[in-house]
Amino acid sequence: MSHSVESNQLAYELISLMRTGSTTRSMLSRMARIIGQNFQADFCLLVASTGIRPKIQKGFWDRKESTELPFEINRQFFLSSAIADILTKTEPLAIVDSDASWLEALSARSLLGITTYFQNNANGIIMVGYLQPHQSTTQECEWLQVASEVGAIAFYMAQLETVTKVNFDRESAFNLVKGNSFESSQLFKKWYDLTHQQLEQQRQLNQIKDEIITAISDRARNPLSSMKMAMEMLSTERSRPLPPESQARYWDILKQEWQRLNDLINNIVTLKRLETHEVSYNPEQIALKPLLDELTQSFEQQWQSDKRKQLAIAIQTESDSPLTLRSDIQHLTSILSELLTNAGNFSKPGTTVSIDVTQQKEQVAIAVTNLGLAISPQEQTYIFESFRRGEGAIEQSVPGVGLGLSLVKKLVELLNGKIEVASTPTEDPKIYKNSFTLILPI
Repeated sequence: MSHSVESNQLAYELISLMRTGSTTRSMLSRMARIIGQNFQADFCLLVASTGIRPKIQKGFWDRKESTELPFEINRQFFLSSAIADILTKTEPLAIVDSDASWLEALSARSLLGITTYFQNNANGIIMVGYLQPHQSTTQECEWLQVASEVGAIAFYMAQLETVTKVNFDRESAFNLVKGNSFESSQLFKKWYDLTHQQLEQQRQLNQIKDEIITAISDRARNPLSSMKMAMEMLSTERSRPLPPESQARYWDILKQEWQRLNDLINNIVTLKRLETHEVSYNPEQIALKPLLDELTQSFEQQWQSDKRKQLAIAIQTESDSPLTLRSDIQHLTSILSELLTNAGNFSKPGTTVSIDVTQQKEQVAIAVTNLGLAISPQEQTYIFESFRRGEGAIEQSVPGVGLGLSLVKKLVELLNGKIEVASTPTEDPKIYKNSFTLILPI
């Protein structure tokens, strides 16, 4: 559909305003003024919402150059017959002598309104009004149609800037259509269609970032609180000294909580170094059985002392011959420790965590298996991503920030290996066998 020169001029005026980088509120108010003056109307109201959006934003102008509405846009506004009628149409709709209370507040006798659509979803309303009866012309309907196409983009930008906290590069967007026939702003709208996925990803990243900050704050707060309590109990200013066994217990608390904080910081630093390729690889010949024996002894002691867990641990190998491989013992120890920690966190109390070691041609496979809640196929697609936590971690209130398995995967890649995850049902429908299998070259 080809539009008149006047319609294209209106569109360019609105686009030029959008590229100025002004605040959303200022942009919508100035857009209302441009539209209202082009229509020679008494007022113009833009509403970037249809009543179901998370945040209602508006722009208003009248001949007195007012920018504040004499009424509130709330649920009743969207339920009024005039707005309901506009929202059911895809073309401009003329309303005369409506008894809506908000129209009475504007002393309006005539109204021309249209719903804006972006990506086939209604995202706002544009209305021009008159204090006297007014017969809308075909040209005015065409103008409002064009204004709605540009307004849909502006409303979309307003909502995304609120949700994603992303500032649009409006100048670059405008340059894509500058010098071309506007033709209903379709080229400009297509540009925003193509960038929608990127903006949605940015919104998700911002959400994950907020979750990361919250998770790290929560993860650090508990150790700090425990350390503060222990230091207060060990304070020399106490009226009565603690018995030696109590002192020993509080010193243990200080050491354990310090270690938790230290591990958290080390994981964050290591992750950063891995991503920037600053971690070295120092291979040496490693005998697996002594390494696994030392790890299992340490973890079994921890798990047995935790009355809530009471986990056992078992090692199974395919033969009695010593299994050796050439790799980096520090990184391999970190990988196995993290896998055992993960298994302990998500195991059903009173069960056994198993370590199965097999040799496959020129490879060694080490599978760490526990019994617990299922790891869904969807979770398995992102379980090794940084700061991503599965449903089980949330459901069981397992502390952490989602770094452990991400570090495992990056360290495994550094050792030229791979890591696989599997979750298979058992006879108990509520319990699954979850295995993380580390495969390394001999």
